[in-house]
Amino acid sequence: ITILLTFLLLMYTGCTHPASAQDLPDVVLNMTDSLEDEDDAAGLIDYFEELLTNPVNVNTASIDQLMMIPGMRPRQAEALVAYRTGNGSFDSEQDLLKVRGIGPASLEQMMPFITVGGYTGRLRRNLTNPNWWVRNGRLESYSRVRQNRETAVGYIPPHDSIPPHYLGSPAHYTQRISYSSRALSLNRTQIKDPGEEGLTYLTAHAAIRDAGPVRMLVAGDYRIASGYGLIFASGAGMGRVPANSAMAPARNNVILHRTGRYQPAQRGAAVSIGHRFNITLYTARNELSAAEVFSGDPDDEDPDPNDPDTNQYPDQNAGQRPGYIRFPQRGLPARTETDRSRRQNVVERLRGVRAGVQAGPVTIGAVWYEHRLNRAVIPGSGLHNRYDFAGTTNAAGGVDITFRMNGITLFTEGGMSRNGGKAVLGGFQFRQGNDGYIRLLYRNYGERFQSYYGRTVSATSGRPRNEVGFSAGAGGRLGGMLLIDGFLDFHRHPGPRFGISSPASGHERQITLQTTFGPNWTLSAAAQYRERESGVGLQDVYGRDIRGTSIQSRGRYYLAIIGSGDIIEFRSRLEWVHTQNAVRERGNGFALMQGIRWSPARWLRLDARITLFETDGFSSRLYFFEQDVLYSMSLPALYGTGTRSYILARIRPLKYIELWARVAITRFDDRPVIGSGHDQTTGNTRTTFSGVLRVSF
Repeated sequence: ITILLTFLLLMYTGCTHPASAQDLPDVVLNMTDSLEDEDDAAGLIDYFEELLTNPVNVNTASIDQLMMIPGMRPRQAEALVAYRTGNGSFDSEQDLLKVRGIGPASLEQMMPFITVGGYTGRLRRNLTNPNWWVRNGRLESYSRVRQNRETAVGYIPPHDSIPPHYLGSPAHYTQRISYSSRALSLNRTQIKDPGEEGLTYLTAHAAIRDAGPVRMLVAGDYRIASGYGLIFASGAGMGRVPANSAMAPARNNVILHRTGRYQPAQRGAAVSIGHRFNITLYTARNELSAAEVFSGDPDDEDPDPNDPDTNQYPDQNAGQRPGYIRFPQRGLPARTETDRSRRQNVVERLRGVRAGVQAGPVTIGAVWYEHRLNRAVIPGSGLHNRYDFAGTTNAAGGVDITFRMNGITLFTEGGMSRNGGKAVLGGFQFRQGNDGYIRLLYRNYGERFQSYYGRTVSATSGRPRNEVGFSAGAGGRLGGMLLIDGFLDFHRHPGPRFGISSPASGHERQITLQTTFGPNWTLSAAAQYRERESGVGLQDVYGRDIRGTSIQSRGRYYLAIIGSGDIIEFRSRLEWVHTQNAVRERGNGFALMQGIRWSPARWLRLDARITLFETDGFSSRLYFFEQDVLYSMSLPALYGTGTRSYILARIRPLKYIELWARVAITRFDDRPVIGSGHDQTTGNTRTTFSGVLRVSF
């Protein structure tokens, strides 16, 4: 890898021409420089994967929805809607070049995230024309495999007469076949995770979309999105990083589910009708997995036998294992006998409705759902579990309002769960020009609020609950060259959380600077700092163990430079992290990254990178977003002392065939083994092979 990087760097010195527009992976990498932990990264990865698999329909999207497209500016979105109103629907993505302010470079950056769906006019002629239904149709077969070269102890039989801990092989497989056109979508995906015996996860759907008044009609697997994320995750990438600075409501109420194993997909049917006035109905029956809690467990108390929710389904429970369950999860792998015994041992039934209306600059929406389980849930016994869901039935609903005019957006959403818990968020956003914005956001999520499907702005990147906070962000271009972006966030948790039995608070702040010099170079720098109260074990004056609170902090600083030519792109980054844990132990982490992309021909592209890192421990770990094979993203945590390198090749031998191959090597200089438990491997090196074959027509 080092030799290859040196060779490519020497080649780069002769490249002085402007670079072509970057494709999706580069766009994503530019937006992930500010990520500082795995929670923020997971949210951003989900955001881009959602845009990839369900692109924005430029024929029906509102200005707010268009603003979710990476690279889309406010003036471009307004000009697009004005052009569409005066000239009708777009027939192809290239038609966007007719919109004032959208040039070839901007369009190329947007291309992975947009589509041209069904016409909104000429309804009868379109619906009765078979060619209209299959226009822009594409059939795709996608296969992915991933496996480590080193074998973990969980795959090795400890004795000839004792089977290994994991039931299956250490390989990961994904197999998907799909068809999509202007108005149709068909998909079938199967997944095998490491340790599973076969392709245990299946997702499939058949759908009609953007056909006259029908925005979506789906049978199979789908997801619901609503408002700003209190009741259902909005799919809008809600967060505080610059990539997600545009606060906008959910662009689609029904999202087709294609791959994500652990996302909250529903299996059933949904229909969404209407544009300015829209109503969405949905129902589902989901088979989930849950850990069982047997009666008599000294750490748990049985639910009240007089509670009707607890005993709502006595007949269904009769033929199952005794005891209650923890709150169920979806998509869990079946790698061991224990996993397999509790796999899909709970049935959830969901029903709900979403209605919305757009009147001039105002959009109002309301949503409600109810879900029932056929087995009773009891929460844990910790203080932070005191308002967790218990029983078999829960419901939640909410209302969201958006007002937008002349670059000013006012928004709010409120929600209530069946137990009386409440949550609200609201804010203000002003956009000026291409890069200027000011954003204020207030949030108040009650400790009793139970929204299982909600995901929105939160200091803990989790469900909206037990948090009050205020954040402010601003950005703009100074002097035409320096782009500045920053935010402040203050939050507190009124009730106990995991690991801390008393109220707690914290704050975050960040500033990012970026400038360009010459036709080929971009320089960026950032500083981030975060403080949070956490629980710590102490002793009082009598020597008794007690729980107290202490401050944990994490600071992160980096400097990055990107240079590009006709066939070579060069990326370097230097990063430093310093931390202080609850017992005031300090830690530092340093990393130096060098990456190269070589694109000698349209059918061939090579990426290579090497990262040198040294940290004092896991708390001072560093994250570097990496290029990966198609429809896959990588964000490894680097800690200890060592190197991380990879090489990635994309080859297109024929128009309809695309091959991806990747080798990633992590070498540690401070340990003889990697991992722990059944996932531990012998030696200080871990090598991962990945490959993708895509055939599309």
